[in-house]
Amino acid sequence: TVANKINSAIRTAVYSYKLSSDDTGSWCNQTMEYEPEFNVVYAKHNLVSYSLTAYTHFNDAPHGDRQFSTLNFNATTGERITFHDLIDSNKISAVDTLIIQKLTDRLKGIDTDMDSWKKQLPYLEFNIGNNGIEILFRGEVYADSIIEVMLTKEDLKPFIDKDGILKNYYANKI
Repeated sequence: TVANKINSAIRTAVYSYKLSSDDTGSWCNQTMEYEPEFNVVYAKHNLVSYSLTAYTHFNDAPHGDRQFSTLNFNATTGERITFHDLIDSNKISAVDTLIIQKLTDRLKGIDTDMDSWKKQLPYLEFNIGNNGIEILFRGEVYADSIIEVMLTKEDLKPFIDKDGILKNYYANKI
């Protein structure tokens, strides 16, 4: 069934966050922190958005590490969807430009190479929400390990595939 297909993909992803046997010993000895979090972020309009994150910090390390990923599904078919699946194929370049513009604004004051951020565009991690889509970028260093960029429904409206997966998402007035 579709539900089994989605649940199987989620279980597989959650399993990848399992501690190694070495790390389990550290966690039991209280020489490390491990805080996994798994959430259904959105489940409406034939869309399911799931978020996985884990924070790991060993007591002797100067800072921890954050691991994250997102899973997004077409709830009618159970197929995973990418961010660009939501966008009219003729408008991908334009929406990518908008994302980089919003990311640049978000990174003001941080000395960074924008090329490393742009390389993430084909493989964006994202969460669908009631008010739009949150894009999650992997930062270069711990201080900016997750950088969020919000695209509101209004921001996205000119770019979506009107007959695509987001059709029901936009069926309700913005």
